[in-house]
Amino acid sequence: TLILAAQFEPGRLTAAAAALAATSNDPSVQFIYLPGQTHVSPLFSGKVARMLQDWTARVLQLPTTNVIPLRTRLLGCVLGCIGILLLTGPFLRELFGKPATNEAEAARGIRLPSALRLCAEFSLVSCVLVLLFRYWIPLHGIHLYGGDYVSSYFLLMGLVLLALHPKLTRSLLISRDSKNPGALAAALIAGLLLFLLLCGWFELTGSGSWLNYDRWIRFPIFAVAAFAFLYAMEVLLGPVDEGHSTRRFWFSVLLFVLGWLPLVAGVLFFHSNQILVVLLAPYFAISFLLLRTGTQLVRRVTASAAAAAIFGAILLAGFYMVLFPLS
Repeated sequence: TLILAAQFEPGRLTAAAAALAATSNDPSVQFIYLPGQTHVSPLFSGKVARMLQDWTARVLQLPTTNVIPLRTRLLGCVLGCIGILLLTGPFLRELFGKPATNEAEAARGIRLPSALRLCAEFSLVSCVLVLLFRYWIPLHGIHLYGGDYVSSYFLLMGLVLLALHPKLTRSLLISRDSKNPGALAAALIAGLLLFLLLCGWFELTGSGSWLNYDRWIRFPIFAVAAFAFLYAMEVLLGPVDEGHSTRRFWFSVLLFVLGWLPLVAGVLFFHSNQILVVLLAPYFAISFLLLRTGTQLVRRVTASAAAAAIFGAILLAGFYMVLFPLS
């Protein structure tokens, strides 16, 4: 057995891996510490690939080779994904047509919660959910390792936040823009097309990412949970004001971080065993930054919180369906 441990993994895991290797007297058992690596990056490291080849050649008594797979396909994958993302903005503007009337002007009479209150609510509600999940995970039945925990978090977090602001939620539900079926349908189509395009391109050039039947049947459940969270965030953030769109974007990122930190604390201090929440944190962060860019654009051109949440929920569910293993 060859045991690899990356630098940017929890120290407890690295120590356990080293201790496991030390218990064996078999010379084929080896522990290697990988500086500068995350949990996933060794999959694309030429240096790590050579380590694997050397260990395999020694254990199986095979000729040593210095040939590693070409990474031009990976470069093509990255460049293609960047191209798709650059074209997403014009595609969305073309699909949704002429921007809706200024939602910020129409919502002048609606009072939004203060930034301090939202920060406190995201942190406190998340802490309560982490304690609750020690005894009960609502969506445990979807059998998605780590995904049942995160989807339950999205679902309950969104519902609780909406319940804490009933007047604001009700006013948005009865507004004219929330009942725009054209915007809702366009958001659904745009989310599915963009997900299939990214997923298909990565499948062809990078690594397996196309959803199989078992993942597709879980997709709607995760999408509904993600919608609850993203819709609550759109409701609480309010309309996209052109003069403050950048501040709104980074404030939404801050709220996500404040809500995510208790999940990390639950792993490190309460031993919730949801280790993927920590190991894959950099990839969650990157996906959320890209997701917020798209959802804010959809909100601006449709003036619909529901449309923005539908678009984001499809992409978020698709990304997490690829990432989390079936259990």
